[in-house]
Parts: sequence; C-alpha cells; structure tokens
Amino acid sequence: MDDALEPLPPCTQPVFTVCLDGDIPSFMPAAAPAVQKRPSLSELFAHLMAAAGCNVIAAPASAAHPPSIHDGFGALMEASNQFLVGPGIPLAEAFWTHVLAYRRGTVTRALRAAALQGQHIQGFLTIYATDVRSPLLYTENAPPLRVRETIDVPPGVDGPFLVLVVCELAENEDARPIRGYAQPVYQARRFVPVASNLERDVLALQLHF
Repeated sequence: MDDALEPLPPCTQPVFTVCLDGDIPSFMPAAAPAVQKRPSLSELFAHLMAAAGCNVIAAPASAAHPPSIHDGFGALMEASNQFLVGPGIPLAEAFWTHVLAYRRGTVTRALRAAALQGQHIQGFLTIYATDVRSPLLYTENAPPLRVRETIDVPPGVDGPFLVLVVCELAENEDARPIRGYAQPVYQARRFVPVASNLERDVLALQLHF
C-alpha cells in the first residue's frame, strides 16, 4: 500500500516499550525528551507489521501456497527478532501470538524471570480479534480478553483486527494486560492493515478471495 509505513533498518528500530503512566502532564517542562519521544502503541505496531511485510501483497504466482493465519503470525514472530524489549533482550522473548500464552501463565513466567535478572520489561500479545469493544476484545472459540485500561480502535472501521496488547507484572507478580491497540486488517489469512471498510472492500475485489 502506497501510504504504508516502510520498515526501518534493524539498527534503527524503536525499543518496544510503552509509557503507561498516562499523558505527560502539561506542567512538565519540555524536560523528559526521552519520554516524549517514546513511540505510542499504535506506532510500535505499525513498525512491527511493516517489518513483517504485512503491508506487502506478493504476486499470486510467487506464492508457494495460499496464505494462512499461521503464515501471518509466523512473519510477525520472525520480525520481532529485529526489535529489543530491553537492554540486550529481543522482543521475541516477550512476544506471543495467542491469548493462551496469557491465560496459561506463560507471560507471567517470562516477565518474572526477566525481573529476577533485574530487567523489568513489558510483554506483548498480538491477537487476532473478530470484534473489539473496549476494554474487551473478542476472539473465535475463546472467552473475551479484558484489558485494565482501554483498547484504542480507529473510528469507523469494522473488524477483523490485529490487537497489540501490552502486559506488565502487577503487584501480586502476575502479568496483567494493560492496554491495547486494534489495527483493522483485511482478513485472517492476510494481515494487510486497512484504514477503512472501503479499503478492505477494494482489496477483496483485487484479490478475489
């Protein structure tokens, strides 16, 4: 897509971390430039999706097999190796593509292990959602996932969505989903980001499936 964000060289990819303390207060001086320059959740997701090639549609003749949701998640997981979630820690070590990673305690164990090493990192879930009604996201064949704060959704665009959820350890040392950003995508087999329902309809006409 012509207006899609281009992937950055690996050495310039932003660190995957989100400020969860709310907006910078108006009384805070132009101080804290590091905080002000910290990418938003939506910006981080755009960089990750670009690195995974989500905004590129390969010619059908060049595809070895029809695309699948597993291909899409595999590309995101591979792209996560290009980012850091903390000093020397690849995002891939704190990145999961299924809500079960949270429900089965995998996210908690990973964040606890990092904390024991003095690395207080965030964890990230990328979930395919059929619908989002903040603070809930809905997936197929599973109960909805609730985040503590909100899930931002671009206005006027229906699902499906890819939702990036940031998790942190709570006071009881269990991981909790805090906030999410829902990116509308073409469909489950092609995680092409779309900006409107019309854009999705045009893609459907062009791809014929």
